[in-house]
Amino acid sequence: MRKLLVLLLFVSLLVYLTTAQDPPRVRRPRPPPKPKRPPKRPAKPRVTQPPPPPPPAATAAAAAAPEEDRADDAEEDLTPFPDKMLARAHANFGLEVFRRAAAAADERSNVLLSPIALSTSLSMLLLGAAPGSSSWKRLSKALNYDTVQQGDVHDLQRQLLATLGSEAKGQQQHAARVYLQRGLPPKEAYVADVLKFYGTEPKVLSGSTGRDLQDINGWLSQRTSGVLRDAVPALPADLSLLLVSAMHVKAKWALQFPPEETAQGVFHAGGGKRGPVALRVATMRRDDVPIRYGLDTELGCRVAQLPLQGGCSLLLFVPVEVTGNLTVVEESLTSEFVADIVRALHSVRARLSVPRLALRDAGDLAGAVKQLKLESLFSSDADLSALSEAQVGLAVSAVRHAALLELAEEGGGGGALDAAARGPAEEAHVHRMEFSVDRPFVFMVRHDATGALPLVGRIVNPAVA
Repeated sequence: MRKLLVLLLFVSLLVYLTTAQDPPRVRRPRPPPKPKRPPKRPAKPRVTQPPPPPPPAATAAAAAAPEEDRADDAEEDLTPFPDKMLARAHANFGLEVFRRAAAAADERSNVLLSPIALSTSLSMLLLGAAPGSSSWKRLSKALNYDTVQQGDVHDLQRQLLATLGSEAKGQQQHAARVYLQRGLPPKEAYVADVLKFYGTEPKVLSGSTGRDLQDINGWLSQRTSGVLRDAVPALPADLSLLLVSAMHVKAKWALQFPPEETAQGVFHAGGGKRGPVALRVATMRRDDVPIRYGLDTELGCRVAQLPLQGGCSLLLFVPVEVTGNLTVVEESLTSEFVADIVRALHSVRARLSVPRLALRDAGDLAGAVKQLKLESLFSSDADLSALSEAQVGLAVSAVRHAALLELAEEGGGGGALDAAARGPAEEAHVHRMEFSVDRPFVFMVRHDATGALPLVGRIVNPAVA
């Protein structure tokens, strides 16, 4: 009887345990909705590290990666040398003009602009503005020269242009000049200053449209080794002052892309309201390239810094989603924000797929420049009395600008550097990611040491010459 009672108790306990329900779970309250992203130009980037983490050990290939010179960026805010302050000023001015030019252009069109070259032509004009006048103050502020607290901006500009030119070794060619209508001779002091700081004299036109166009375009062609031709197709009807600037960048990679790897690839070009259009374009490929990479979750784009020769890098902002509308990226870019982005990137090894580029953009940027509170420079209100003896009619008529980017397989490498990039067999476990530029993107050619921008642009269709 006793054993029977024990057995019944055991069975009852077993039934209870198998039928008892779990204790109720306490649900966590839903987190509040995320606030909307700030409208424009966030102060700090939100770049996340790509999983898995980058390899801990560097190889000799890292010599081609933007590492040492990027250390300068880490101290950029702590060591505001005059050349960096001036480079920031130019970059921010150029990015402001770029945003406005991009907004005014057809969203299916490429937009290229050189902040360095454009700033140079406006700096030449600044030399002609009466010191302390409204024109001088407005132009100085638009060029952000009020942020350059040390040294003469024109002398700093001369030094910066010399630095960029010596390091580029022919990979960058810029031109800038002021043209005056017939009968408006420049002052001797103005000619001397422009020649001293910028190495070019202002030119008085003949009054013959055909001859003047030939002269302007011939000079631009000469300054760009014959690459930029007919960049100025016409002259304004009532020409007073004409600002002309141009930049030709023939970029060379730190590590050459094997020509035999180049093949037709798909690029999802922006098609406006119709949506992306798949195009077949020549695409360069190289495996195991040391780059720096990050994902900006707020901008919704992948960011890559690819090493070039000449002390520069190619910064690419490639949206995660295929889209022809790059406004969110364009509106966020400032020199300071880009410097923060660069510092936040991580070193990885990647298989790159990049379209071969030969792109040109030319036009009148007067509309974009006017939006920087410089309308008075284009009217009789302009005070350019330091430029010419003319008392009336001296105003800017047009701001002609041309930019050309060439990016092919050509680059460095070979020998130990090339072998290191391929890596020994025992490094097969090292993480390698894919980075394919197969959709509209924003790019910058950026000088690593100063942050100067020889070129910035958006590429919607790489097949357009």
